[in-house]
Amino acid sequence: CIEPSSAEVVLVLEYVDGESLEDVVSQTTAKVGNGLRVDLVHDVVCALTYLHSRRPAIVHGDIKDSNVLVQSLPAGGMRARLLD
Repeated sequence: CIEPSSAEVVLVLEYVDGESLEDVVSQTTAKVGNGLRVDLVHDVVCALTYLHSRRPAIVHGDIKDSNVLVQSLPAGGMRARLLD
């Protein structure tokens, strides 16, 4: 956001509560099955598809498990969120 009267630039971030992808996938396979792993990868791919579809394209440049946060959903299940 830019405040026109002061020319200050402000960055607004969303708070996301969750665990890093590294912590989630290191848990036992019984708790984190292959179906969930595929869903989490799909979430990350969707985020990258969105970024790369912008004009000019946005390149993340630092994709690693610590930059993916896994959020527990109120209705059950999990969702991956790409950070940084």
